[in-house]
Amino acid sequence: METEAEHKKFLTLEEANRLVCSLEQNIRKLQDLQKTLDLIQSVTFEYDDEHQRLISAIKLNQQFHTLSAEFYTLLNSLLITGCVVKDIELGLVDFYSQCDNRIICLCWQLGEKNIQFWHEIDSGAQ
Repeated sequence: METEAEHKKFLTLEEANRLVCSLEQNIRKLQDLQKTLDLIQSVTFEYDDEHQRLISAIKLNQQFHTLSAEFYTLLNSLLITGCVVKDIELGLVDFYSQCDNRIICLCWQLGEKNIQFWHEIDSGAQ
């Protein structure tokens, strides 16, 4: 039977800090995509011409799915590198690591130059 730890990619502080360089751009891209997806979902169409309404809805739906695919592809690529995106809006990311035979999370937030905090899996930053 597989344990939860077998599904996590563990990084050292140095490895996680190397990812921070490209992380800011990727998190900002995720934020932009999320805002655009939220905006698309809020759009409603009111046309007298039913055909025009359907065409507009189909185009918007296609754009939504294209952007959703881009969003989840980027999110998945971050996960594969060891990033656990906790909050896109805040730009909060954790990295699994180990310290004294315990699993911990190294924490980074958008705007920080490097990782400055960590926490146990079930608690907040220290």
